[in-house]
Amino acid sequence: MKLQHLKWKACPTCMARIVSESQKRQHTNGQWFEAQEFECGCVIEFVPNFNREEVRKPCPNSIAEREKSAKRDEALRKARRYISRLDVDDEYKKELTRYWPGWGLDE
Repeated sequence: MKLQHLKWKACPTCMARIVSESQKRQHTNGQWFEAQEFECGCVIEFVPNFNREEVRKPCPNSIAEREKSAKRDEALRKARRYISRLDVDDEYKKELTRYWPGWGLDE
């Protein structure tokens, strides 16, 4: 597929290769909504409304994403530790984490 606006050959952060390119729909101004997805999961789009590129999904290998992931992991550890120390029965502790996939106390 020949995209008109997106010209990336690889992920701008980690140099992962392109796995898909698409033109989703046409804007009333005649330009196409374009997208490139990279092996790492990063997705860059061209948005004709504003005539610019936007990062829909950032590269997980970027410093900002790694820092965000580390902070979330730390928050998860603190939440688990807090809930495990509550002075309530184990059944209620499991109930508190039931709707959070990956947040269970018994994992």
